[in-house]
Order: sequence, then C-alpha cells, then structure tokens
Amino acid sequence: MTLPAKLRDIFASEVTRPIAPIVWFHETSPEKLKAEVDEYIITGGWPEGERRRRVPNGIHEQAVKLLTAIAQELDRKDRVDLPVAWISGFYGSGKSSFAKLLGLALDRTALPGGRSLAKALLERDTSPRRQELRDAWDRLLAKIEPMAVVFDLGGLSRGNEHVHSVVVRQLQTRLKYCSKDAIVADFELDLERDGKYARFLEVAEQALGKPWSEVKDMELAEEDFSLVMHKMEPHKYRDPMSWYSSRSGTRRHTESVQDAVRAIADMMRFRSPASTVFFVVDEVSQFVLGNKPRIDALRAFTTALGAELRGKAWLWALGQQKLEEQADDSFLVWAKDRFPAKLRVHLEPSNIRDVVHQRLLRKKPELEADLRRLYQEHKDELKLYAYDCAELTEEEFVEVYPLLPNHVELIGEITSAMRSSALAQGDAHAIRGLLQILGELFRSQGLADASVGALISLDQVYDVQRTSLSSDTQNSMSRILNHCASDGSGLKLRVAKVVALLQLVQGKSDKSSARRGEEQQVPHRRETRRPVPPRQPGPRQSGQRGHRGARGPPSRQPPQLRREDRLQDPVDRRRGVGPRAPRDRYRPRDGHRAHPGGPQVPHGEADPPAPRRSPVPLGGPLLRRPPDRRRGDRRPP
Repeated sequence: MTLPAKLRDIFASEVTRPIAPIVWFHETSPEKLKAEVDEYIITGGWPEGERRRRVPNGIHEQAVKLLTAIAQELDRKDRVDLPVAWISGFYGSGKSSFAKLLGLALDRTALPGGRSLAKALLERDTSPRRQELRDAWDRLLAKIEPMAVVFDLGGLSRGNEHVHSVVVRQLQTRLKYCSKDAIVADFELDLERDGKYARFLEVAEQALGKPWSEVKDMELAEEDFSLVMHKMEPHKYRDPMSWYSSRSGTRRHTESVQDAVRAIADMMRFRSPASTVFFVVDEVSQFVLGNKPRIDALRAFTTALGAELRGKAWLWALGQQKLEEQADDSFLVWAKDRFPAKLRVHLEPSNIRDVVHQRLLRKKPELEADLRRLYQEHKDELKLYAYDCAELTEEEFVEVYPLLPNHVELIGEITSAMRSSALAQGDAHAIRGLLQILGELFRSQGLADASVGALISLDQVYDVQRTSLSSDTQNSMSRILNHCASDGSGLKLRVAKVVALLQLVQGKSDKSSARRGEEQQVPHRRETRRPVPPRQPGPRQSGQRGHRGARGPPSRQPPQLRREDRLQDPVDRRRGVGPRAPRDRYRPRDGHRAHPGGPQVPHGEADPPAPRRSPVPLGGPLLRRPPDRRRGDRRPP
C-alpha cells in the first residue's frame, strides 16, 4: 500500500480537532470530566524487556507510588507527621490532569449516566500491569473515607492571602458553609462550636421564609444573616443591620496558621467526621516562590497539618519542577524535608512523548509499513543532519512522525522557560503545551495538508509561540525580519526564528555541558596543583621600575587585584581621605605570576600582615603621590 499525498491521511484520528490549551481546575461538571477522562492517557505499566520500557516511570508507576505511600503512612501507629505530597512536571506534561482527575476520583465524583469517575479513570490504564493500580486504589479506600477539595491557587487567592487562608475558604464552600462571605462562614462555625447552630437554622427559616441552605449562597447573604442574628439575639443586635454594621471591615478568624488548622479540624468534625480530606492545590510553587512570608506560612501550615490532624487532612501541592531543581533557596531549604521523597511525583518528558503519540500522532496500522520504508530511505540523512538523531530507531520515527523524538523534550524546556521566566510576561495565555502547538501547526500553519515526508522544524514552532516572547525579543525580531526580507531563499529568516527560541534554554544547555565536562576532569583540580616556589629577589637595574614596588624587570601584564583587597584598603586620592595600603600588599590573583624579581606567595598561604599608614586628615590639601625611592622617584627640589 502506498502512502497518501497529505499528512492528515496517515493518522488514525483527526489531527485538526481542537484540543484544550490548559486543564482548568474549576471545570468540574460531569460532562467536562467525561470529555477529559475519555482522552486521558496513562503511560507506563510495561514490564521489563518490552519496547515501551522507555517510560520506566510513567503515570502508572507514579500513581501506584503515591497511593501506596499514603496507605503506608496511614498504617503508622503514631499516625502521619507530614501529610503532604509534591506533584511536578514540565508545563504540558499532564501533571494538572493527573492531580485533578485523581483528586476528584477520590471525591467519588459521578459522570453522566451514574458511572463513577474513579472507575472510568482506572479503565484508562490498559497496560499489562494495570492490576497494580487497581490494587493500590482498593487498599487506600479500604482505610479511609476520602473527600477532595480541588482548586487553582492562583485563580482564587485574594490580595496578599496565604495558602492556608485559601484552603479554609474552599473547604467552607465544599462543606456547604456560606460561599459569598467568608466572615459569615466563620460565624457559622462559631455558632456550631457554641452549640447554637440548630436554633439558628430554625430562626432563619422563620425570619426568611425559606431554609438557610437556599439563602447562604445569594449575593446579599450577609444582610440576611444579620437579620437572623437580630431575631435570634435581639439584646445583642438591636436592629436588623446591627450584626452587619458591627462586622463591617473586620478581619477573618482564620488568618493565622493555627486558627486555620483549628477551623479545618472543627469543620470536618461538625460536617464530615468520618472523612479524610485531600486538598489538591495547583500552581503552588509559582504562588510562593520569591515571597518569603508566603513560604514561611506554607512551611508552618504543612507542619501544623501533621501535628494537629494526624492524617485526617492531606495537601497535594503542584509545581513545574522537582524540588531538587527549584531555584529559590529559601523555598528549597525546607521543602525537601517537608515533602517526603516517597510522596513526590514527577512526570518525566518521556510521558509527554507517549501522550502525544497516543492522543494525536498515532498512525493507521495499515500505513506503518510504508512509513518504515520511508525511514529506511532517509535514515542516513536524519542521523547526519536532524536534531539529536544519531541513535534514532525506526520505531521512534514511526511513533512521533512528523515530529523528531528529541524535539519533545526541547520544546517542553522552551515552553517551561517562557512560562516561568520574565519572558512570559508578554502574553502568558499564549503559551501552549506540545499538544496545542501541534494542533496549531496542523490547523493554522497548513501542516495537515503538507505532503508526506515533511518534518516539523523549530521555526514553525516560533510562528505559533512568537507572541509569548518578551517585548524586547519581539522588537529585535521585527528588525531582524525586516533586514532579512530580501533573502530570496528564506533561510536567514528561519535561522533567526530558531535562535530566538533556543536562547531561552541556552543557559540551561551551557550548565549541562559544563557539568558533563567537569565529570570527565580530575576532581579537586586546584588542590592537586603544586605550589610555585618563591624566587630570590635580584638586583634592580638602573632606569627600570618594577610594578607595584616589586624589584626586577617590569611585568608584561599587570596583575589583577583581588576585590577584597580593594575594599579593605580604600584610597580616595582626589580628597586625600582614607588609608593607603603598602604597595607590596597588592598581590596578583591565584594563577597569575608576578615578574621574576617580585615577591611571591605560595598557593594556599595567606599574605603576611602589612602595616597600615595613618590616614591623611580630613579636609587636608590635595597632594600628589609622595615620592617612592623604590620606584626610582626623585624628591622635588
């Protein structure tokens, strides 16, 4: 069978269909969840020796690891000290879908027709080891009655709120407290603590003519609450608006970490005493990095959850990178200890490649043999010229064609750099994951109608992602594109576009190359260098000056001064203020040799202490440099 003329005809599914650019945590309708789980791909789960072993830590393995670790923590006699998990992965790796679907499955969410989300999710694992995931799920549910609160932290935070404050508000909504006013919800909890909530519900139905459950989520719920409190305790609230006026401008009761944890414990005790709650929170690392108060509050919150609730409440925090790769030291110092290693989940870039293959680039089975022949015809050119294809196999080519296999990780690094760095401030919403980039290429760039044999290149990716670059980069590219407009071949334009993308990950590539180079060198190179023996000073020749007061012939290259020497011996020659250090104290850096006749200091030894000259009195005359006979200077007449 011969290959069709257009690319769109070699795929098993329609490649121009729209794909959601991002997983929204607030979209939890049964219809939306059914659409998401029907396209969800669970990677991994293949035994040793299988060709798919290239995903050794797929979504299957990570889900089994997380569920098993939680069950083991719950088996501890002293209960759980740190009920927190960290879920990470590249932008577009599927970590948000993983956490959202797994969390809502724990919440026993139902799909249209009454089918449970948990059952639908487990059925998406079709690997040979799929029973492992089902067993881990059953073991966890045999120990607890789970309940989940799933939300995006960045979209729900108000002003300078901390993580624990947002968590309390979302739990109040989940347990059917007032969702329109947090102060009303706090006061509902206070009524429950004082044993007055049952009477409040009776008075509310009498005063409002309908149950409080039908009023609490209305826009004017705080005014209705004030009326009920007036009817319930008229000696405290003399008119219907007294409670509302007295609470206007006041702060919530749960601003501190301890108050928030106490509120969580009491709400669970009153509204759902048999449940274990899982807080699944997206964009945690982006929310706290660079903000020390938020970092300190999160650290205190994770500690207090374990100390007070002992496994009755869990926090799943999401971020783009592993904890070992976070750049902010203030976050990294404590996060490694607060998030145990067995409760960390990381979705590798290899998962993205498998998801892209199964969701979008899966080929028609009857055409795979023709694609293999196409590979055999051009494999030498691919291995010689294509990006990182020296070890490209026939199987890899067929799976991700028209994409190159190692472009998956490269494009993932580029999109992550756009999103996490200041370069993404140009248009953060325009940043797309790999699936969305491929969809845009097939739809708007005409790739679906290209002839079979065409490959995706980075300049085409630039055309999709260009609005995500910084304004400076876009301005520079505008000038470059105008300058290269006269190039008839168009090669200069394509090269400029590729460079604009690769410069985003150039520093990372340089660090990786340097790290690989250091691993090949002898460790502790500075310690293995033999010290340079000092030379004997020679007689100074007439008419020659040594540099910085040293004797002997002058040095061809002046030594470089240490920064600490310049700071310790400041001299303001224009004002004549400050101590002047002896000239012999200014020594060259390690590795720079002075001239043969000058004094030498062996490597690893400190300089001998030098006497300091008394400073020139403040306000003294501006003097020229005093004569130095060692330099051959003459005294003025």
